[in-house]
Amino acid sequence: MEPSELNLLYVAIQNFREAMEGDLRLTELDRISLENYISLLELTYIEWKRRNVQKPPSINTAYRFAA
Repeated sequence: MEPSELNLLYVAIQNFREAMEGDLRLTELDRISLENYISLLELTYIEWKRRNVQKPPSINTAYRFAA
């Protein structure tokens, strides 16, 4: 993802936040769709993070190598 894409996401989130703070009227279908979009974004980020962010060694593993 290019930094410009992150900036576009940030602007979209800010705009949506402002609309929500103004008591945006949502139908039941809109609310369910919103929850699905949020879940999809979270799952997408978790999957990306799993592939791209190295986990630090666990305490037990670090202790075993230090001994």
